This record gives sequence, structure tokens and C-alpha cells, in this order.
Amino acid sequence: MKLLLVDDDSLALEGLTTDLRLLGHPFDAIYTANGKASAVEILKREDVDMIFCDLEMPGGNGLELLAWVREHRPDIILVILSCHDEFYYAQRAVQLSCFDYILKPATPDVIGPVVLRAEELLDGRRRDQRIRKIGEAYVDRVAGDTEKAVDAADRIREYIVEHAAEELSMEDLAKRMYLTPDYLTRCFKKKYGVTISEFLMDLRLSLAAELLERGVTPVTAVAERVGYPNYSYFTKIFKKSTEFRL
Repeated sequence: MKLLLVDDDSLALEGLTTDLRLLGHPFDAIYTANGKASAVEILKREDVDMIFCDLEMPGGNGLELLAWVREHRPDIILVILSCHDEFYYAQRAVQLSCFDYILKPATPDVIGPVVLRAEELLDGRRRDQRIRKIGEAYVDRVAGDTEKAVDAADRIREYIVEHAAEELSMEDLAKRMYLTPDYLTRCFKKKYGVTISEFLMDLRLSLAAELLERGVTPVTAVAERVGYPNYSYFTKIFKKSTEFRL
């Protein structure tokens, strides 16, 4: 298991790293970042399994980072570390499908069970992936790769169009097709020439542009309706991807 710890407090990072090492768990790697920007850089080059993230950080808070992760790396297990025992933060954690919400100061007794549950989840995913790979190999032998790729791509595209405003992870989409995420991505790219993430983003932004052009629905409500509960992230990608002025 590879971990990423994100906190702008260097002492907190050192303490959390030490506590994790004391668990005696055979981690493959423990990376640290002091903010959103450095965390994203690590995530772009490393195959991280689990993130422990502080909420309040300069240059983009923890919720903004976790929203980015949910958009680009939805398979990662997210755990919030916070000094805030407030309903808003707990609500956002639920909306972002966070694995757990831990109040600081975290201790090995608290962190340990969370890590064990995460490892069980990862083991289950690996088993499912092996099963799906066996199924893919069988279907390839029986039906042929081209026919299967077209069918899977068409079915998942139809599902995305009907559920664009919902939280859609690559893992869940692949499970619906009884395929691995990598295989489903290849099938979709082969048929439509874009990745599933690119297609979903274009679809959501097109729906948002249509709603905004009517001038009836507030921007915050539009963001929620097209699947972007993080308003600041929505406005950023919308302005970047379209010529529409908010």
C-alpha cells in the first residue's frame, strides 16, 4: 500500500509518519506534501492507494484537493484529518465519499484500524480485478475483442449520459461491465476517441452551459446539478474549457 500524507504543518507530518511506521504495516511507500499543489504533483507521477489529508491549508484547502482527487483519481481511498468537529466538514466528507474522518490529534490506536479496513478494501478490489480479468480473457476467446469493445463502450456511454450529475467513479463503472477499469478505458477510447473522464467532463460542461444560457438557475445550483458540488472547482474548469462568461 502506498500512502500520501498532506498537511501544511511539518511537525504534524512527521508525527503522522512516525505513528504509521509504528503500526508495523508493510507500506510500500509513504509520501508527504505540504499543500494541494505538491500533492497533485505526487499524484500525477505515483500510484497512491490512500490519502490522509488535513483540511485547512494555504493555496487550496483539503476539500479542494479531495475534490480534485475524486475527479482525476477516484479509486484512491480518502481520509480526512481535521481539528474541526463541525457538520459542514462531515457533510462534505460524505459528499466526496471519504473513507473516514479523523479528529486531530490522531493516535496510532485510531489510525491503525482505519489502515486495516483500507487494506481489506484494497484486497477486495484486487480479488474483483483478478476475477474480471479472467472473465475478460474468456469473453475475448469466445466473442472477439472488437465486438466486446464496441458493446462495452456503447453501454457505458449510455449509462454516463443518463447519470451524468451523479458521482461516477471508474471503479464503479467498470464493475457494471464486469471489466477492469483499464480495459474499459481502452474499449471506450477505441470507440469514441476520448477517455471516459474527458467524455464525462465535456458532457457536464455542455449541460452547464445550456443551463447558464437560460439565465434562470444560479451558478452554484448549476454546479450541483451537473455533478460538481465543489463550486470553485466547477467555475475554474468551466471558464478554462468554454468561452461562456460567468
